[in-house]
Amino acid sequence: MKQIIPFLIILLFFISCQSNTGSNTTETHREIDSVAVAFSASYDSGISKYIAEEYIESIPDFQKAIGLDSFNFMTYHYLGIAHYKIKNYDKSITVFDKLIELDPKNFMGYVSRGEIHRDMGNLNKAEQNIQKALKLEESDGYLYATIAMIHADKDNMDSFYVNMEEAITHSTAYPLKDKLPEKKTLQKYKNEERFLKLLERSED
Repeated sequence: MKQIIPFLIILLFFISCQSNTGSNTTETHREIDSVAVAFSASYDSGISKYIAEEYIESIPDFQKAIGLDSFNFMTYHYLGIAHYKIKNYDKSITVFDKLIELDPKNFMGYVSRGEIHRDMGNLNKAEQNIQKALKLEESDGYLYATIAMIHADKDNMDSFYVNMEEAITHSTAYPLKDKLPEKKTLQKYKNEERFLKLLERSED
């Protein structure tokens, strides 16, 4: 009997530990589920406002969602674009800086940050970001067209033509004929022979 008692004590202790572990695991799962539900509510609310073009109102929702899940990269993207839409360019850049810090191969992060820098007049930074995106997607015609337009902004038309030729090569669907003549930067070139040939080639 004396030998059985220590065994029973050990058994009861083991059962107690197992019971506590199960309880802790269940509580952890509940906490995780609660955070996931809160994240979805904030994210979905932000998306709804974003789609309705209520960009200012969407920002707190996206910020709250990031606080709940700091590794959901699409949330950063929407937050950055929401700031961009209301011309908070510096805040938008900060958001995309963080996104790229967390995900150095985030293609859209580089593209968005490059486009924002271009709108800010930071043409060198704009090109650097688009070039980084191009290393991730080497056959993206849109990126070559964007680089071409950056060079047009710099009045460097030789580079404009080189990169626009690449845009046509990599994307037969790029709508040059409809889009390019409308660009203010290109108004003074739209009647030049080289420019007209570029439009003709885009139709082939």
